[in-house]
Amino acid sequence: MAKNLHHNDWVLQQFKSEYLKTTHRNVIIHASIIEGTLRNISKQGSFSEAVKSLAVSGKIIPKETRIFDKIKNTRNSLIHDSFRKEFDQDKIDGLRDLLMVQIQEAYKESHFLERNLINKYKIKITL
Repeated sequence: MAKNLHHNDWVLQQFKSEYLKTTHRNVIIHASIIEGTLRNISKQGSFSEAVKSLAVSGKIIPKETRIFDKIKNTRNSLIHDSFRKEFDQDKIDGLRDLLMVQIQEAYKESHFLERNLINKYKIKITL
């Protein structure tokens, strides 16, 4: 696979079956799982509102607030800015990798996710 493709070439590559990657899908799915968990518990309509509501109610601590805000911001950049700002392959791959590191940090550090996701669904996490 070619490395550091310019935006137009990267977009075209994504439509070739041999280049479809699960790594991009996985970070989006895990970010969505985290967002959904926060929104379900907080009963709020957006990721930002959920984080704020849970922080105000004391259901998450400041450290978790920072972790979730980082995930939200990186996810938004990967999903929205990568196309709008025409990021090249290295920038997109870097955001994807950063988002996975942030997701792993959340799974490892967040007591809120431990209670409301990991324990609830009996998930075995190996990081």
